Amino acid sequence: MKKCLVKHSAVAAIEKASLPASGAGKETGGILIGPPPTHEFVMITSATGPGPDEDCASAASWETAPDYLNTELRKARDEDPRVNLRGFWHLHPGRMTHPSAQDLSEAQAILQDTEHYK
Repeated sequence: MKKCLVKHSAVAAIEKASLPASGAGKETGGILIGPPPTHEFVMITSATGPGPDEDCASAASWETAPDYLNTELRKARDEDPRVNLRGFWHLHPGRMTHPSAQDLSEAQAILQDTEHYK
């Protein structure tokens, strides 16, 4: 099993994006960015927030903002051409600690759509 290493700055970005949504009782999320995995580990070097459109979040759902997230991914690649999308992070308000059925369905759709995040 590979280990996942996450830079402190990526954790800080997730925490910063999570606080307003959590306080408002809304779901939120973003993307995880990093260099190609090695045989031993996956490294997350940066993370984004959800983007500027607060209307895409509610207490029961959060929709990704592909245009914003792709722009952030391109910015990260401008700084380091080796990096790419490595995953997503997502927060539910309250005590729900597992993916919802909608989360799983959306994740499956994104994984099957190679043009979604490029």
